[in-house]
Amino acid sequence: MDIVRLQFRDIVATCDWTTHDDVETMLVDIIGWLVYRDTETVKLATALADGEYSAIHAVPTGCITKIETLASDPEPKPNDLSDS
Repeated sequence: MDIVRLQFRDIVATCDWTTHDDVETMLVDIIGWLVYRDTETVKLATALADGEYSAIHAVPTGCITKIETLASDPEPKPNDLSDS
C-alpha cells in the first residue's frame, strides 16, 4: 500500500449569526495508507493492527486539492523497540 498525504477542502458550518464573509472552507491534510480510489471517492486508513487497515477517512474526489505519495511499502513491518 502507498502511504500518501491527502489534502482536501472540508466543510465549515456555523450555528450563530456569522455572516457569509466570515465563513470559509478549511484546508485539511491526512497522512495514511491509500486503501481505495475510484472516480468519486478516495479512502485512507490511518491505523493498521493485526494486518487490518482501519480508521478510514472517505473523501469525495471533488474536495481533493492534492495527493502526494510519501512511501510505497507492500508489507508494513513492525519496528523492534526492545532495546529502547
